[in-house]
Amino acid sequence: MVFQPGMRVEGTDALREAFGHFISSSPNITVTGHNVIQAGNIALHSSTWIMTGKAPDGTAFEQTGFSTVVLRKQPSGEWLMVIDNPFGDLLLK
Repeated sequence: MVFQPGMRVEGTDALREAFGHFISSSPNITVTGHNVIQAGNIALHSSTWIMTGKAPDGTAFEQTGFSTVVLRKQPSGEWLMVIDNPFGDLLLK
């Protein structure tokens, strides 16, 4: 998972900590468009999004971006994320 540009987070403990910080910003995320390409038990989900919330100092923020997510279908039939990069649009800037 990419939590900030250039900041990869892996492992249960690191993901819990990163998600804890993320949730503390009271994010509100709106997906403005999306596309899914599936090949067998692998899928690529691409989407544009807008996120609003509050920074640690209490100031409001708004961010937009282009997300790419790779998912793998599990034997149970559910889909789990393998890779999540919500900052794919930074390559275009």
